[in-house]
Amino acid sequence: MKTLNNHKLLIDNECPMCRIYGGAFEKYKYVEKGTCLAYQNADEYLMTVVDKDRARNEIALLDTSTNEVIYGIDALTKILALRIPLIGKIMDLTFVKFFMSYVYKFISQNRKVIAPSKNPQSVCVPDVQLKYRIAYLVLVAIFSSIVLNKYMIDVYSLINLNSSFGRELVICFGQLFWQYLLLNKILGSQKWEYMGNLSTVSLIGTFLVIPGFLLPVEFKVMWFGLVVLIMTLEHLRRSKLLQIGIWPTASWLIYRFLVLGLLFI
Repeated sequence: MKTLNNHKLLIDNECPMCRIYGGAFEKYKYVEKGTCLAYQNADEYLMTVVDKDRARNEIALLDTSTNEVIYGIDALTKILALRIPLIGKIMDLTFVKFFMSYVYKFISQNRKVIAPSKNPQSVCVPDVQLKYRIAYLVLVAIFSSIVLNKYMIDVYSLINLNSSFGRELVICFGQLFWQYLLLNKILGSQKWEYMGNLSTVSLIGTFLVIPGFLLPVEFKVMWFGLVVLIMTLEHLRRSKLLQIGIWPTASWLIYRFLVLGLLFI
């Protein structure tokens, strides 16, 4: 069982996702103990070797014997391929590496809104590239629409309403436009960080809805109400972390009640 030695892997110690995979690499001996090093705690010499700006966006893997640094998907591939050579061979395929590099950047650019840290002013915050943030918003909205369309078939039947993917799509994207228009000026430069967190709340709610498919129709309504309550609490928690007050949650709830009212009308 091979272990990567004589390397330093720079991770963001205020990013839950980074701590999880960094800890897993050490726990399962993909890298030797002590390889993972917090970006925030790296010494000045190390940061002269590593591109600080790039390391905020893509994890940096430093070979301490040669001072060679590789980043992002290349760093992950090197760690995994030592134990699982097939991964290295697959990643050698040009189209696979091209695709996975974009998947990595998509996740990395959105990591702070997927799993927010308690310190929004961390020195290791990735740059916001709108194409990756908007892609996240769009993909979550489409996924949520697909799941909710299937889930609401029985629920809508209670009020003699047919389920419609188009309707769920309008509701999900409508939520995004509603929040953006109402909060654009209030949140200023934080608006895209908030929008990402908003989509993550929707994603959490969508995953929580899925077990409800197994319930009878009467309990589906109750389960959906419980999910909305959990989403509301999570929205409040993330708003507190962002230090943006309760207004975003209030406008989020107003939209929900308006949609509910329109459905009954």
